[in-house]
Amino acid sequence: MSTNRYDASIKQYVEQGGQLFTIKFIDTIRDGGTKIISATNGNSYYIHQNDNTIHTAYPLKSDNKIKDKLFKDVILDRIETYIEHSENLNENNKNLLNRLILK
Repeated sequence: MSTNRYDASIKQYVEQGGQLFTIKFIDTIRDGGTKIISATNGNSYYIHQNDNTIHTAYPLKSDNKIKDKLFKDVILDRIETYIEHSENLNENNKNLLNRLILK
């Protein structure tokens, strides 16, 4: 496992009882751009389309805005991991398609 900029925050988050999760998908809500992040912990998180704040519920309000720095770092780390996984999956699918075309 490589060291990243969020390792210290993640460690502290877990030590404080936080549970880690994986992102299943990121999508856009048809409200004009709010992003939804679906996680394996059963929760969804929402990114405000204009100010990029992270929320725990929809519609986005000040009382469901995530203010915890450690949790924000965990979400950012999870998004980076999701992107890396998605890129690898996409590359594998391209390779599969090329193998099938060349067959």
